[in-house]
Order: sequence, then C-alpha cells, then structure tokens
Amino acid sequence: MHTGAKNLETELKVLDQQEEDVREKVTDSFRKLKELVDKREGEVLEELERVGRERKGAMFLAHAEITQGMKKLEGFCQFTDTLVSQASPAYGLTHYNLVAHQYQNLRDTNPSSEHMQADLKLNWNQDEITAALGRITIVDTHKPTEMPTVPEHWWNGSNNLDVNGSESKDDDRRHSWSGVVKAGLAHDTQASPTAVNNLNTPDTDSGASSGDDNIDSPAQDKKKPPEKPQSPRKVSALQKFGTPGGGAGQFLFPHSICAGHNGLLYISDGQNHRIQVFDRQGKSLFTFGKKGKGRGMFIQPTYLAVSPDDHLFVRDKGSKRVQEFSNKGQFINQFFMDNLHEARGMACDSRGRILIVDKGDNGYHQGVAFYSSSGALLKKVSCPNIPKMTVYANPVGTNSDNEIFVCDHVGHCLRVYNEHGRYVRQVGGEANIDVLMGVLIDRDDNIIVLNGITTVTGHNCIDELVRFRKDGSLLDKIALCPSKQSINTLNLLDGQYPVGISNSKNWCLLYDRI
Repeated sequence: MHTGAKNLETELKVLDQQEEDVREKVTDSFRKLKELVDKREGEVLEELERVGRERKGAMFLAHAEITQGMKKLEGFCQFTDTLVSQASPAYGLTHYNLVAHQYQNLRDTNPSSEHMQADLKLNWNQDEITAALGRITIVDTHKPTEMPTVPEHWWNGSNNLDVNGSESKDDDRRHSWSGVVKAGLAHDTQASPTAVNNLNTPDTDSGASSGDDNIDSPAQDKKKPPEKPQSPRKVSALQKFGTPGGGAGQFLFPHSICAGHNGLLYISDGQNHRIQVFDRQGKSLFTFGKKGKGRGMFIQPTYLAVSPDDHLFVRDKGSKRVQEFSNKGQFINQFFMDNLHEARGMACDSRGRILIVDKGDNGYHQGVAFYSSSGALLKKVSCPNIPKMTVYANPVGTNSDNEIFVCDHVGHCLRVYNEHGRYVRQVGGEANIDVLMGVLIDRDDNIIVLNGITTVTGHNCIDELVRFRKDGSLLDKIALCPSKQSINTLNLLDGQYPVGISNSKNWCLLYDRI
C-alpha cells in the first residue's frame, strides 16, 4: 500500500504537468486554427474581389454590345418608318432587298445571356465544419497502475492472526482484514488518520516540501529575468548630402525616406511636391512629380512604401490618395482613402498588401487598413492597445511572417499583431526605449526601434537604434554619431545601412553598416 501511495503521488505530479502541457497545446492549436481561419478569410475576400472584377468586366462588355445593338435597331426603325410613310412605292421596291437584308441581320443578333446574371455565392458547409471541430477532443490514454498484491491467505482467514490476542482459525474475512490493519499499525503506535489520508490531502505548506515534491516549481521556472540595459556601440555617418532649395538634390521639408530593392533611395520632398531619387552614394539621379491633383502630381507627398515587386507607393497628403509608381517613376495606379480619418504611416507586407495606419480626429489610434495592390480595401482591423500615434514616418512595420509592429509611444514599446490583426505580444519597454519614434525590420527579421532624445529646443530626434531579435529579446543598441543631428525619420539601405533625413535642416545622412 505504501508503494501504491507513492506511485500515485508521483503520477499526480505527472498528471498535473501533462494537464498543463495539454492546456498549452490546446491554446496553441486553437490559436493556429484561428490564424488559418483568418488567413483563409483574407484569401476568400481576395478571390471574391477577383471574381467580382472579372464578372463586372464581362457585364460591362455585354452592356456595351447591347447598347450598340439598341442604337442600330433604333436607327433601322427610324429609317423604315420614314420609308413607309414618305417614300413612293417605286422607291420602296428599289430599297426592298437592302431593307430585308438589314432586317434579317438585326433579327438574328441576340445579346449573349452568358454574363447577364450575377450569381456569386459562398461555398460553405456548416455541418462539415461543425463535425470537424467536434472531432477535436482530449484523449485519456490511461493505463491502470499496478497495485501491490495482497496475499490470498490474508483474505481467507488462514493467517491465524488473533484479533483479540489469542490464536483463531476464524474464516471471517472481516476479522482477518481487521487483523491485517492492526498488525500493520502495530509498528507505529503514533499512526493517525492524518497519516492514512496523506494521499488525499497533499501538504500545501510551502516549506514542507522541496525539489521534486514541489509540483508548482516548473511554472515558477518559466519566469524570464528582466533584460539588463546595454551600452550602445557607435556607427558613424559616412556622408551627408542635400541642401535647402528647389533644385536637384535640394529639399524643402523632406518627410520620408525609403529604399528600393534596386538600391535606390526615394525621398518625399514635401514642400517641393515631388519625389527625389538618389543612388547608394547620395548622387541625385532624377525627380518626378509636381504640384497638382492630377495623376503623377502631388500636394505634399508624405509616406513611402516599396512593394515586393519594387513598385513605389506614395501617400499624397493634399489629395488623400495613394499613388503607385514603377521604380523609374512612371505612374501606374492610384486609389483614394475616403474611409480613413488620417493616414499616419504606411508599409507593404510580403504579400503585396498595403498597410496604412489610421489616426482618428482626436489623435488616437483607430486601426490598420489593409489595401490590395490595386487599391481595394480588404479589411480594417482595430488595435485597441495603441493609445496614441506618432507624427513621424515610421509608426508601422512588417516582417517576413507579415506580423504588424505598431508604435505605442505611451508604453515605450511596440505592439505586435498577426497578419489578421490579432494582438500577439509586446516588444520593448521603458527599460530600453526612451522616445519611440519609429520601427524598422532588417533583412534578418530583426526589429529595430528608432529611439529618440529631446533636444534643448523641445524637439525630438532619432539618436539611437535599439535592435531586438525576432522573438523580442534584446540584441544590441547602436548610437548614431555624431549625435543630435535632428534626424526625424530613418530607413535602411540594402537592409543594413541606416539613412536618415532631417526635415528642419533639409539634409540626409548615410551611416556605416550596423
């Protein structure tokens, strides 16, 4: 019995640990299932957009053909009415063959009914989905624990134990069992009901057990120690380019900088209402755009983003639209953001979707809008953990897993959401981030926080990069030298060279590799 009790105590600990493990697996499995459902939702919505676009195009063509046919019929009817009412019989007979031939052609022309109906529906089988979810269960692979075998003669009265102190051969099992119990307790006259009931009443005194006896110790070991602040290493500016003005290579309040996959640098030159393009050495190559609301024109261009196919997207503040260009500056497409309060940040994920952060009228965060590359609004997700938005150009970023990183300036951290807008985790905190001014993702999926300082004039400028690994652990800190250069926003050239711009001093600084 002692052996059995010890085995059960051990199995209880194992069962508690297994229950915790299975609980984590259940949570993780359903989280992944929700992500798959959300991902499929996005794919189905994109498929709906494609099918709807194709069907509408076919209907527009069919409508144009019908309209053209109606015009031909109306013209033919007018001609025949005039012919019948005004022409002489001789004139009518002269044109009989022409009229009959034209009538036959028009009578045989019928509009195609292939694209006449809108027949879109969702292929959804609720019973199959419910049945599949019902098959997710907990399997108890219980295997009975072997208990010690009680000798048979203890049960049949042949043990010859005298309950009353005298020899007896009574076959009463009740008497024999009483003898066994009394004989077992005789070795310890201090035995009590508490000792017998130890199996059902585990010791909860924190000081009564240690080592393996402490069932809760694995949970305590899971706590991560706080990260210690690190001393930053320094990277120096290699060169500076740009001066105030309106000529080539000059700026008037530049707003954002973005690096293309071809190694080119794109800078939105706000008050000059144009985009300037530079090479890796800071040499001005070409500009495109001018002031206006037409295609390829701007009124204070602000945020920039580069898609996986190296197309440049430009947010135009004055016309509340986003324009798409080739990497040579050729206009491709545009779409308007009528359903947003105010765009504050833009990025492209690996699927080519455009992510635009929406700031409400009161300055508080409203969510992230997902647009397709053609400009269709796919979804808008709310991020309630974000209390306030930035005024700079890097409040949002995305990695290869399409996770979304949004700046939380009050919390001195990044709020991380999956590609469907569900909150996942937090990166950073007050221990490592002072003035949060933006976020970047490098080519190794490391998370780079643009950390700022407040100057004597009361303005914030980027002075340090705080780099985290993909899992959110602190990697290192990088100080930009010389410091206090009024850098307002920054990006990475070739994924490893910081390039920052100052909208107050109208210059650009290219730093050494980080």
